[in-house]
Amino acid sequence: MRNFQYILLLTLLTTFGCNSQSNRSEYIYDSYERVNDFADVLTDDQEANLGELLKSLEDSIGSQLVILTLDSLGELTIEEYSIQVAENWQIGRANYDDGILIMLAIKDRKIRIEVGYGLELIIKDEIAKQIIDNTIVPEFRAGNFNGGLTQASKEIINLIYRNPELVGKKSND
Repeated sequence: MRNFQYILLLTLLTTFGCNSQSNRSEYIYDSYERVNDFADVLTDDQEANLGELLKSLEDSIGSQLVILTLDSLGELTIEEYSIQVAENWQIGRANYDDGILIMLAIKDRKIRIEVGYGLELIIKDEIAKQIIDNTIVPEFRAGNFNGGLTQASKEIINLIYRNPELVGKKSND
């Protein structure tokens, strides 16, 4: 009888545990790179060059900029997905909350720049939207994913370089 109860409990936990993950993003892994091109829109050389650009920010200021491309969001909104990824990957330094995620969902035609609280004084929502609308979208429409991601990354990095004293500061500080 005891074995039967154990097997029943194990079956229930497995069943409900698997179902509780149905809203979880399929691309959330325990570890990540600076460039995570799951949609395969970049060549290996482009990924390497973009990774070096992102590494330069991390090496000089400490802030982290990460890129994620994927095919589809599934049932989640891009806001839900990007927040899950940013929280799971813990982008940025904990004491500064200075991480940024540029996320692209190809089939859904969605783009988002998720900014950690410690960089919101530098990259406000309207600035992120301008970068998407004026830099990323025109390049993507031309089929130049690398150009859009590289130029957007450079703009974000330059904003941070021009305002290092604001890194880690929050609007309510």
